[in-house]
Amino acid sequence: MPAKGTTCLYRPVPVGFEELFIRVGWTSIEAETSAHAKTISKWIVRCNAIRGLQGLPTLKEARAEFVRTHGPAKNPARMNYVMGRTNRRNRLMAVTLVEAAE
Repeated sequence: MPAKGTTCLYRPVPVGFEELFIRVGWTSIEAETSAHAKTISKWIVRCNAIRGLQGLPTLKEARAEFVRTHGPAKNPARMNYVMGRTNRRNRLMAVTLVEAAE
């Protein structure tokens, strides 16, 4: 356990985290990395410090540039989430749709 008031990274920053964050953004990064939001924010701070030393823009600025050029990410999981519930297709309805398509 770290001393009170200090932080310790138990999980190192994954390989390719910067590119993944720039591509998917904050809304999907938790699901993509299977990490808690506090861990992700520590990773972002660490990556921004390294990028600052290299003369690169912060991850937030790089993500904003990516969105300007490619448009916002479409998150299908987010479209299914409504008022605290995840809308799942009824299995019977899915089978009916597949049969109708054939």
